Amino acid sequence: MATELLAGDDKALILNVVDATNLERNLFYTLELSSLGVPVIILLNKWDIARTHGVNIDTTILQKHLGIKVIPFVATTGEGIAELKTAVEAFKRGQLSLPNPSPENADDRWKLIGRITSDCQRITHRHATFLEKLQDATSRPATGIPFAAAVVIAVFMIIRYTGEGLITYLLDPLFTKGWMPLLHFLLGGLDEGFLKTMLLGVTPEPMQSFGLLTTGLYIPFVTVLPYIISFYLVLSFLEDLGYLPRLAVLLDSYLHHIGLHGYGTIPLMLGFGCKVPAILATRVLETTRERVIATALALSLAPCMPQTAMIFSLLSPYPLKYTLAAFGSIAFAGILSSFILSRMLKGETPELFIEIPPYQIPSASIMGKKLYFRLKDFIFEAVPMIIVGVFLVGLLEAGGLLKGVADFFSRQSRGFSVCQGKPFRL
Repeated sequence: MATELLAGDDKALILNVVDATNLERNLFYTLELSSLGVPVIILLNKWDIARTHGVNIDTTILQKHLGIKVIPFVATTGEGIAELKTAVEAFKRGQLSLPNPSPENADDRWKLIGRITSDCQRITHRHATFLEKLQDATSRPATGIPFAAAVVIAVFMIIRYTGEGLITYLLDPLFTKGWMPLLHFLLGGLDEGFLKTMLLGVTPEPMQSFGLLTTGLYIPFVTVLPYIISFYLVLSFLEDLGYLPRLAVLLDSYLHHIGLHGYGTIPLMLGFGCKVPAILATRVLETTRERVIATALALSLAPCMPQTAMIFSLLSPYPLKYTLAAFGSIAFAGILSSFILSRMLKGETPELFIEIPPYQIPSASIMGKKLYFRLKDFIFEAVPMIIVGVFLVGLLEAGGLLKGVADFFSRQSRGFSVCQGKPFRL
């Protein structure tokens, strides 16, 4: 259920988005809107899913009962957009009538809704589809928890190997064989000095020093970006499929032990990509106590994608168990800290009330648009910060301070290893 108010030239129009698969429940709010005395257009969303589930709605009869323009609508494909534009133009010309008056008493409204739905809606028997059987299996704890564990492992593997594949076969060759030769052609004639050192680094190879145009671009666009792309593609798929609300329900009882309810999975999932939207997403939680715990857990449970990319790049030459151990230790520390925090902050965790939508096949175009906007945020918000960080470290390197700090800790680590009787080679 969603509502949007369009206003202008002393006119107002309400666009009421109604779930066609739950018509009876949604009509109560529609009757409340109709009492405002403002023209209303109903967008009967999920029209395709309703037909697949055997729900047949006669929009002509529904319009007659409500006095409201009803448009079958599918948000993922754009079905109904043309009819919506026509209805808005009719409203601008003053040809859209006001809704029929609705009863003021809640009981009378429910009685009217019962008469309307029995008159305009027909539900036919049909066999369950594969998606319906899957959504039932993934909603029950006995089968849903193992499925959720499998999903988490699959997501981890997809992100890792997709990111590594993009780096190995596309971005790293493009950077080293395309960008680096062009860079040396354009700047190779610069005199040795501070400017050339800051732009290209002490050594010309990326990740060997801290040049702005070498390592400063290699880190965000070669090391981090592939994992950002793979993560947000997977997240968008799970969002549009309708799996995340089921995950929230399945994890609700477990999250109660650390002071959260199932909605806490939303900032936690976003935290795997970027901490900023994860912290912003804590607004869906109801109490300050929950928001504090969710923020702490989002920051400490798992590294974000840039940090994950660094872990992958450092540990990828070694067996997978070392990567899993790194993530496992981080997760353990995050869960432990949140458990302690939930005991320190007094209060109760409210129960979870959430609508579980049916599964639907995600739209590739919608997923692509969501990926575009998220990558745009990364490029314009995170990349400048990475470049500034590389610039500052480059200043330390050019001044010799970085080498001095590295030598100091190198001597300390050698001394510690000898004291332990376990000398090692740095």
